[in-house]
Amino acid sequence: MASYFGDRLGDLTDDEALVAEMCLLRDAVVDGIITTNYDPLLEHLFPDYEVFVGEEDLLFSDIQGVGEIYKVHGDHNDPDSLILTAADYERFTERKPYLAAKLLTIFVERPIVFLGYSLSDENVLEILRSIATALTRDRVGDLQNRLIFVEWDPAADEHPQLTGTVIPVDGGFSIPVQHVRVRDFVEVFSALGELERRFPARYLRHLKEHVYELVRDQDPQGRLFVADLDPGADLDEVDIVLGVGAISKVTESYKGKTRFDLLNDVVNNSGLAASRVVEEALPTIPSHHTAPVYKYLREAGHLNDDGTIKDPSVLNERIVQRVARGVDAFQPPPGYKRRADAAAQAAGDFAGLVAQNDPGDVVMYVARLPEDKQDPEALRTFLAEHKQELLVDGHALDQTQWCKAVCLYDWLVYGKA
Repeated sequence: MASYFGDRLGDLTDDEALVAEMCLLRDAVVDGIITTNYDPLLEHLFPDYEVFVGEEDLLFSDIQGVGEIYKVHGDHNDPDSLILTAADYERFTERKPYLAAKLLTIFVERPIVFLGYSLSDENVLEILRSIATALTRDRVGDLQNRLIFVEWDPAADEHPQLTGTVIPVDGGFSIPVQHVRVRDFVEVFSALGELERRFPARYLRHLKEHVYELVRDQDPQGRLFVADLDPGADLDEVDIVLGVGAISKVTESYKGKTRFDLLNDVVNNSGLAASRVVEEALPTIPSHHTAPVYKYLREAGHLNDDGTIKDPSVLNERIVQRVARGVDAFQPPPGYKRRADAAAQAAGDFAGLVAQNDPGDVVMYVARLPEDKQDPEALRTFLAEHKQELLVDGHALDQTQWCKAVCLYDWLVYGKA
């Protein structure tokens, strides 16, 4: 199932009307997306958004509520995360109250637009019931204009209108919502695209992260840098009075580093300090995100000659888990392994793999080459040359496999002394 959904991005429709809708959705101004889908379409449309997979990731991560995608039923990149079987749903139901409590803060701070669900959808009703139990009868009314259900109906009026309705929940009261039926999503996505945002979502998310770290830290000394306004500045003309970010004039926090910063450093050797990456950056990257670790652990002195960790107790658990997964984390999706094995055998070595395959297939198949048939330096050069094609402009599967190939290079070069 994970392989099936992971492959679907290559089968996107070429229907002009639907393609136009997707383009409008890509330009929509939204703080975040909550989805039960497993496929990578949303990450493809919103590549700068941080992705959180499963209820555990959502519960135990420092979500900022902006520039984020919450895949509450799992993701194709992590088959174990899929909410698919009866046992999966039982486990999910047990933790649903905690998930609802986490989502409640999102629901009460901004409008929520429901797409693809009917008012009678049991999954939605369960979430709303859980949220309703956390609110008093008086406070439920505050959701009046925050919950907007958009239903697709080919027979809907040409000019749809929002109408107020209610959803009955347990306890003898109802949740008020707004409801509209539409023939297509053009007007909906167009309206969302016309909203103004002063800064891109990813910048807002980084800003909120830094403010959160500043407030949470019990000893913020050294984190705060105060810069005076220019003499004579007109305060009425000042949009932002919060001086967060000026700390970079003194020192740069590694907690803002993303996995892409680390991937780029491994390929291009941009000079990141290994000990700070281990202490500050790697613990903040969700464990299901592909990220290199061996370069930093090796240079910081945390690895034995055979690539095992010297003392796991001094490292963040996410780092220990990445090392424990080893080369298994760099493999192609299950549905591609047979094809990858055949390609690797036919190629013989990395040079043959490059000669016989397109770049997207090279990063898909390279992990199936035996270790003695790899050429790490040639792999690094290949990844640098094809970064734009595969990571920046490629579809989600190309992007994922490029990241995995960088991590394979990281393991080949730094995993063993």
